[in-house]
Amino acid sequence: MALILALTLIVGFDVPKNPEEDFAWDETGTLSDATRETIRQVNRQLESTGAQVVVAMIPTLGTDSIEEAALEIFRTWGIGDRNKNNGVLLLIAKEDRKLRIEVGYGLEGAIPDSVADRIIRHVIAP
Repeated sequence: MALILALTLIVGFDVPKNPEEDFAWDETGTLSDATRETIRQVNRQLESTGAQVVVAMIPTLGTDSIEEAALEIFRTWGIGDRNKNNGVLLLIAKEDRKLRIEVGYGLEGAIPDSVADRIIRHVIAP
């Protein structure tokens, strides 16, 4: 039993299943229906550009850092237009109390790390 627990802790988290057209993955049961609908509406407005904004809520990162997990989900899910690389992922690890905004290279001019950090500190975190 202790060996199984130790192996689970070493492995980290598994990338969740891609929410595809829902744009929201919530393994914690936190997102309300209204919030999910807002995320869908934002993506309908962005549809002509190929950009996507995806929210993923997971219970814990395991042994992974928030940066590693966000990048892994971003790449595995293929968020945004492949050629424009214009996706945005908001990853929240609820039990770890960590979050990250991962931005595709195509949007880094509009949303550099400094802006993403300000959004986290002044909009999301409070």
